[in-house]
Amino acid sequence: MEKFEQRLSELTDKSTTEPRFAAVIVKDGEIISEGYSQELVDNSTDDRSMIHAEESTLLFALKNKRDVFGSDIYVLGVRSSGEKRYSNGSYCCPMCARMIMQTEIENIHYPTEEGWKIKTPMEMWKQAKERFK
Repeated sequence: MEKFEQRLSELTDKSTTEPRFAAVIVKDGEIISEGYSQELVDNSTDDRSMIHAEESTLLFALKNKRDVFGSDIYVLGVRSSGEKRYSNGSYCCPMCARMIMQTEIENIHYPTEEGWKIKTPMEMWKQAKERFK
């Protein structure tokens, strides 16, 4: 877990959102994909959008033909102050939780004040959906 948390911390430094988010996909004890949240700006129109860390990580896996079946995803958020973004378990938005569920990733790991917790993608999706009602 420590090496995954270290890599997540490094990736949050690359994030251009507030809070800064990062995610890694782990299979057989190794990181097979990684990503972070980014604000995307079209300077010609000043349109802004954002790619979530989970999306970025899944797209990296797809682009690099990584088999994520049966893997786990770890998600970390950090505020500019350095404070970890703890949550009540709704750590993914409904869209990201649904995408993770559809890829057949086994578990989502997220930090809480009591330590790292694990939810299945279905549990996370149901909880995130309730949170965003």
